[in-house]
Amino acid sequence: EGLLAKDKGGTSDPFAELALGAQVRRTRVIDKTLRPVWDETFELEAGPGDASLEVVLYDSDKGLFYGSTREYLGSVTVPLRDWASTVEEWHDLQFD
Repeated sequence: EGLLAKDKGGTSDPFAELALGAQVRRTRVIDKTLRPVWDETFELEAGPGDASLEVVLYDSDKGLFYGSTREYLGSVTVPLRDWASTVEEWHDLQFD
């Protein structure tokens, strides 16, 4: 909710990369929105050293000559201890 607008039309084309240890998954791009809802499911196996899920959001830009590029929108680290049960909750993005 409330992502940064990176495109000329005042929106973004966001997607997320999720990383747990060496496992990385990517959502689909949702065109022209600042309030994406992916409603996607990923299975990641947590190992003994995995303490958190890293989520990084990007704006997808279709390049004219060189394919797609991406612009950083923000990131959040979600501790695995917060996942004792299935709960829908918001986490604030960091814009470092």
